[in-house]
Amino acid sequence: MSALSPGSHLGRFRIVSQLGAGGMGEVYKAHDPALSRSVALKVLPAALVASADRLRRFEQEARAASGLSHPHIVAIHEIGVSRDAGAPDIHYIAMELVEGRTLREAIQSGLPLRDALEVLSQVADALAKAHSAGIVHRDLKPENIMLTAEGYAKVLDFGLAKLLEKPQADPEDSGETLQKNTSEGIVVGTPAYMSPEQVRGQKVDHRSDIFSFGCILYETVTRRRPFAADSKFDVLHQIVHTEPPPIGELAPSTPGELRRMIRRCMAKDPERRYQSMKDIAIELRDLAQDFDSLTGTPALLAPESPASKAWWWAAAGLGALAVLAAWLVSRRAEPAASAPLVRGKLTQLTRQGGYETYPRLSPDGNFLVYVSAAAGKTDIYLQRLGGFHAMNLTGKSKAPATQPAISPKGDLIAFRSEADGGGIFVMGATGESVRRISDFCYDPTWSPDGNQIACSTINVPNPLSKGGFGQLWILDLATGEKRMAGDHDTVQPSWSPNGHRIAFWSNRNLGSQRDIWTVKPDGTDPKLVTDDPEADWGVVWSGDGKYLYFSSDRGGTMGLWRIRIDEKSGDILGPPEPLPTASRWNGPLDVSRDGKRVVFSSAEIRAEIYRLDLDAATRRPLGPAVPVFHGITRAVESQISPDGQWLAFRSDGEQEDIFLVRPDGTELRQLTNDVPRDRGLSWTPDGSRLLFYSDRGGRAHNFWSIRPDGSSVQQLTALDTSIWYPRMSPDGKWLCGHNQAGSYLIDLSAPLPVKQVRKLPPIGPDQIFRAFQWSPDGCCLAGRAYDERGVPLPGLHLYSMAEAVYTMIPRNLASGTDLDWFPDSRHLVFRSSYGSIQIADRLTGRATEILSGTPPVGFVGLSLSTDGTSLYFVRDSAEAD
Repeated sequence: MSALSPGSHLGRFRIVSQLGAGGMGEVYKAHDPALSRSVALKVLPAALVASADRLRRFEQEARAASGLSHPHIVAIHEIGVSRDAGAPDIHYIAMELVEGRTLREAIQSGLPLRDALEVLSQVADALAKAHSAGIVHRDLKPENIMLTAEGYAKVLDFGLAKLLEKPQADPEDSGETLQKNTSEGIVVGTPAYMSPEQVRGQKVDHRSDIFSFGCILYETVTRRRPFAADSKFDVLHQIVHTEPPPIGELAPSTPGELRRMIRRCMAKDPERRYQSMKDIAIELRDLAQDFDSLTGTPALLAPESPASKAWWWAAAGLGALAVLAAWLVSRRAEPAASAPLVRGKLTQLTRQGGYETYPRLSPDGNFLVYVSAAAGKTDIYLQRLGGFHAMNLTGKSKAPATQPAISPKGDLIAFRSEADGGGIFVMGATGESVRRISDFCYDPTWSPDGNQIACSTINVPNPLSKGGFGQLWILDLATGEKRMAGDHDTVQPSWSPNGHRIAFWSNRNLGSQRDIWTVKPDGTDPKLVTDDPEADWGVVWSGDGKYLYFSSDRGGTMGLWRIRIDEKSGDILGPPEPLPTASRWNGPLDVSRDGKRVVFSSAEIRAEIYRLDLDAATRRPLGPAVPVFHGITRAVESQISPDGQWLAFRSDGEQEDIFLVRPDGTELRQLTNDVPRDRGLSWTPDGSRLLFYSDRGGRAHNFWSIRPDGSSVQQLTALDTSIWYPRMSPDGKWLCGHNQAGSYLIDLSAPLPVKQVRKLPPIGPDQIFRAFQWSPDGCCLAGRAYDERGVPLPGLHLYSMAEAVYTMIPRNLASGTDLDWFPDSRHLVFRSSYGSIQIADRLTGRATEILSGTPPVGFVGLSLSTDGTSLYFVRDSAEAD
């Protein structure tokens, strides 16, 4: 069909002018005399009418888009066919006419960044609406986004949209099926903006649009496409296999938070992207608001200035043990409806240096207790809301105290203390009458009547680095009875306000997934609250029992979220909703009884790899520790290679991957870059491979190895139960590892992957051994003892391979998995429970401190050079308010 000429008619519509043409048709401006308005007519060319698939997709566009009522989606007025005698049928869609320019034109002319954020948040809102209706656009690009003269965005062209099939409530329902599933193997879309799964011809969902949206974001801030080449084939190859040039090189003034958002949108694996367009819309709108207040509106690609560099850092420091006050809540009549959140007021409550966390509000909402290390150890402080004077409630004790919980009447505080071997303690509201009620457990939470306390046997300060199994216990204050409630892996429990259920988070099946659960107080009727790859933790109930509030990285940073729940049944009544915050790491948190205030900790966590040089004869430090690497990612588990040429470490955060760097901090090399969490690094004795445990083979963690050049990933074990921390014997014949049930030996002479293990005997009645490191002579394994509840016991333990017996080094308080041997197989270096680094003598049992550490500074990932003259470790510190 030749172009329709101005003045001609298509049905009742009079053609005014041609606006454009594309693969799915020609577009005209036309006049509708029936309603006296201008419209846009999209016409399918006659040459394509014979294609049943093209015609079906053209009609599908109309049906899909016409069902979407949204201010940022072009409205569809009607779908029609013009049938004139002697002429071929002309299929068309009459739609809203948008006067303005395309996003492509706006980018080319220079769109201010503040305006771009607002416009693209509108686009994200529109796509969120489409996705909620089961529609995937599948052809997002700047040409399909129109900007009106007033600055509003309109999304066009759902011609390639795929209607996701939804199950019908009634099999006999006669409602029309809008579309059959697009066959896998058919590639549709615009090459430069396709997702990797589109390129491969795989089945796509709404996350494909999120990738395409990320490409648009990238192009908006850099003025260049993320994937560009001379041929379409090369473009498609780049989308699947390569990363686009860093935004920081092309547009250095782009805020760091926006760069992070774009990277996450454009993750190759859909599981690593944002999972909701609504989340993206909220974050873009928040960025736009912060941008207004802090920097004004510099143009895209403007030269970098101190102001443009500083705005993100200022925003990152706004949150701090803060109260989100005066939440405005509009209620619906339906009981399952979610009360929408409106941005409230952020108020900083603590301003001293160091780390303040674990906030808890008093029942009347007038006072706050929290944990701080201002006095050199962790203590519990009491502070009036609105004031800045804090009272140290546990300062008289030399032992660290943490994890406070205020009783329902406000007269008592339960907490965890390391005094007298550790346990759960209770004191008066101003620190008086301290008494211990249990010699184990962490994270106490009160029953509504104040007669019982629920707690967990595991302590997990960092939800991204959880190891071990936590049991839920109930402590009765009146009778002293202690009972275990169920057999669920339990961390940080929270008792509901009416006593019906206890919420907690856990590693599902002891894998890498952190999800929230609820159970009845007797441990029965477990109900899953979240079930996704994101890390969900720090859960607390709202005062009315209608919501669970929690921390999660589901929005790209560690933010605050809530989810509506039926307290009695544990049934979920809506999707997770984000709470607006200003920093990258938020949590733990608490909610006032009236639901109008949320108090939370906001942290900036830092980590550097250090080297401490030691005298070969005395093992004493030759000087202060010196930093050797501070990278783009938070490092943990540093391990020096046997030849001293490489430091291995893993990243800790949204994605846990393996890296190598030279001991002088140069030649950073990333070995893994994928969704599975790779942990527990160690080198083979000859340095030819790195060992680690990972869930890459399924939910259970198994042992794997990789070469230092990143090649030849090999599975070493294929067990149905998770096993952690692979360590190879000096002769290369055995692997040891452990889990919550004990330690195991793996015979490497068996065919790989090994499917059988030999379990080491228990230390004694109700005490298991977790092995951490072989001695250099291969005669024994060093590790720690745990009781049947999974609670670590004081002291280091050694297992003799020849005699199959245990000995204990009693005069120390070892902590965690951080220990290593000196080459004499007599002395060990370890991290104490108080945060210092010490050296123990296995013959005398004595320990000597070589490096002190007080919170918020901590040491992890201890690793000695082969000759014992250099100790590498990660110095972990944080600032939180």
